[in-house]
Amino acid sequence: GIEHICEAIISNPSIKTLNVEDCKITSIGAKSIANLIQNSKLEAIYLQYNEIENEGASLICSALENDESIKIFYINEKYESILANSITEGRIANPIPIRTPEKSTR
Repeated sequence: GIEHICEAIISNPSIKTLNVEDCKITSIGAKSIANLIQNSKLEAIYLQYNEIENEGASLICSALENDESIKIFYINEKYESILANSITEGRIANPIPIRTPEKSTR
């Protein structure tokens, strides 16, 4: 699952984008993504339409606090406020524009 994908990306620093839209990732998978953020040079993450819940969003937020490489980050609108608060409070080192998917029928 996502754990193996994250391990592979950490082993291959030339990978700059992670697109795992609509992959049923839960807060458990979000823990692997948080570890990936801390141990890679990803520039873009597309994470919308997953089920990371508030716990997973908080884990990812903590990982982003010391990240300086991510420039694009897409996440479900319902988790956007957790990450946005950390940006406005200055806890995220590289304030990235958090993007949410366009309104759809999903």
